[in-house]
Amino acid sequence: RLVHHIHHRGKSKVNMQEESPAMASVDDQEEPSNLDPLENGDETATTTTTTAEMDRAAMADASQYTQEELVEILSKVTQVDFSDEYMDPIEWSVRKVVPLPAVYFWDLLKDVPEDVAQQIVQDKIPRKIRMWHRFIGTMDRAQHFVNDWVAQPIAGTLGITDARISYVTDTMTEEDMQKSKRLVAERKRRQEENAAKESA
Repeated sequence: RLVHHIHHRGKSKVNMQEESPAMASVDDQEEPSNLDPLENGDETATTTTTTAEMDRAAMADASQYTQEELVEILSKVTQVDFSDEYMDPIEWSVRKVVPLPAVYFWDLLKDVPEDVAQQIVQDKIPRKIRMWHRFIGTMDRAQHFVNDWVAQPIAGTLGITDARISYVTDTMTEEDMQKSKRLVAERKRRQEENAAKESA
C-alpha cells in the first residue's frame, strides 16, 4: 500500500506541475528529496515508538536527577492495606515493622551506563538508603531461595500441598470424574432454584 501511495503521489505531483508550477514548488518544499520512505523496508519502523523504548528513555533520564529528587523517589515505601483480612499473618507482621522500598535504586538505574550508575550511587544516594535497599533485597532473595529449594520440596514430599480430596480424586476414573461433575452441577442448580423460590 505504501508503494502504491508513493506512486500515486508521484503521478499527482506531475499533474500539479503541469497545471500550476507554483503549487508544485510548495509540494516539493513540504517533502524533502533526501527522505526515503522505503529506506527501512517497514512503513511503521521509523514512526512508531514502543512503550518499552519510552520506559528505557525514562530510566535513562535517571542520570539527570538531582540528589534531592533521587532521595525523594528512593525513600518511598510500598503501600499496604493492613485491613485486608486475607493477608498472610507473617507478611502482615513483617510489613508492619519493616518498610519495603517502592523502587530499588538498582532498578531505577538499570538502563544507565554502569560507570555513570556507580558514580550516581556514590555521590547522590545516601548510605542509609543504600543499606536499607540492599538489606531488603538480600532478605527477599533469601526468602525466595528457601521457599523454592527447601520449603516447597519438603511440602511436596509430605503431601501438604495436595488438595484435601486428592486421595479420592487420584483413584477416580475419567468416567467417574465426569459423573461426579454432572451430579455437582445438578445439585448446584437445585440449590439455586430453591433459593429463588424462597426469595420469591
